[in-house]
Amino acid sequence: ENKLPVLNMGTRETSDLQYYIIGYIPSYDVEYKFEGEGTEQNPYIISSLDDLKGLRDNVNRERKTYEGKFFKQTADIDMSAIDDWESIGNYNNYSGESYFFKGTYDGDNHKISNMQSSYYPNGENIGLFRDLEGTVKNLTLENCKVEDSYGNVEKIGILARCAKGATITNCHVISGEVNSYDRNTGGLIGYIYAYENDTVIKNCSFEGEVNGNENVGGIVGTSEGAEISECYFKGNLTGNSYIGGILGYVPENSDTLNTSKKTTIKDCYTKAAL
Repeated sequence: ENKLPVLNMGTRETSDLQYYIIGYIPSYDVEYKFEGEGTEQNPYIISSLDDLKGLRDNVNRERKTYEGKFFKQTADIDMSAIDDWESIGNYNNYSGESYFFKGTYDGDNHKISNMQSSYYPNGENIGLFRDLEGTVKNLTLENCKVEDSYGNVEKIGILARCAKGATITNCHVISGEVNSYDRNTGGLIGYIYAYENDTVIKNCSFEGEVNGNENVGGIVGTSEGAEISECYFKGNLTGNSYIGGILGYVPENSDTLNTSKKTTIKDCYTKAAL
């Protein structure tokens, strides 16, 4: 009675401070250490779910973007032990600071399976990556599902929510499911921002279901500027407006650049039930 509450300092995730103070809560975590040196010749090794979680936590908690660094996945990773995956990459709503992956992730033709990622409790941190500004290649995502069951997420995809100047090659989704009640819903990427260097998506595919409202695409929901080639979609697409087997929508103007950018689609095909 008439006493100040006793606050649980805990970790960044469990501290009560966030409920009493608006602002950034510094990380209390120790940076996760990988095998390897992060060079192209001796990349950081991702061989387990713990390694993948370590990459996420280093980006999201320790503010590491890994620009110029290289990762290599050396084994298949099953994510069924995680009920709701928080994506790699973070955005601070109060400060406006963002911490997104800018390195190179080589799946080395391995797969990540059974990922589940939804709006609650992760906010817009849905998908394997949140906003991707680096390179992802040679990766298969199998039996993965991302979902916005509240209609609060404007951009959603299994590989990443958004991409900006990214390179995505030889990435495939098998038995995937994307569900959203909002706009910019894509099988791989929800939204591509225009950038000095266009996002490149080459030799990628999606097999499964993509269900959205507006701007729904089998590979990409909306693109401000990209080169998409040698990709295909097979499965079911549902939406209310602007639905496409590869790409749902191209806006007239860019939200990020004063000049408009082109989106090109070449040597792609789709087999979709609309």
